[in-house]
Amino acid sequence: MKKSKQFLFLGAIFLVIVLGIFFYFFKGNFFLKQELIEIKPQLDFQENSALNLFGTKDSYIKELCYLYEEPVEITGIGSAKVNREYVKLTIVDGEKVSGLHGIIPFENTHNKATLMGVTNGEFINTVATVTYENQTWQEQRVYKRGEGKLYVGYDLLNEPRIQNEQGVFMYPNDNIQDLGFETEEFYLDLVDCTTLRAKFALQE
Repeated sequence: MKKSKQFLFLGAIFLVIVLGIFFYFFKGNFFLKQELIEIKPQLDFQENSALNLFGTKDSYIKELCYLYEEPVEITGIGSAKVNREYVKLTIVDGEKVSGLHGIIPFENTHNKATLMGVTNGEFINTVATVTYENQTWQEQRVYKRGEGKLYVGYDLLNEPRIQNEQGVFMYPNDNIQDLGFETEEFYLDLVDCTTLRAKFALQE
């Protein structure tokens, strides 16, 4: 009887250790599942979640800005044109994200999007409200932070997005870490946010 109790006790300890290890290594995958994105366009994380219980500004606010610029040579035109793209992120408490993503081809209209989502520090999973040529829609946009760089996620199989019940166009794969990210052809460089705001007349 005594040995049986010892066996049960040791078995319980082993189970707790296994569950602890499982949670530690796989919590990132659970955190980044698509269903954890809360679609709350009316909530401004920077204004609301940045306040603690005493009504003062939370100190865990980080602002990150990224820029991509590509000169385009055009025959017959004296000065080179430039394709530009920027991302401005505000991260609250290390996990809540709001921001802006602008795509500015030299020959087309500015494609602007506001972002809202979550991050685990490396991957950033957002819902983007996009405005382009008098049209507005919502789509999933996923980013990956690198050393001084920001990569934009893309579907490796180029499958069409699926519109969910909230009307957001989502990637078909429910694990965002299966998307493609690193390319040497395209990424955004980390830049000073003051410079970015001045360059594109962005609001604080």
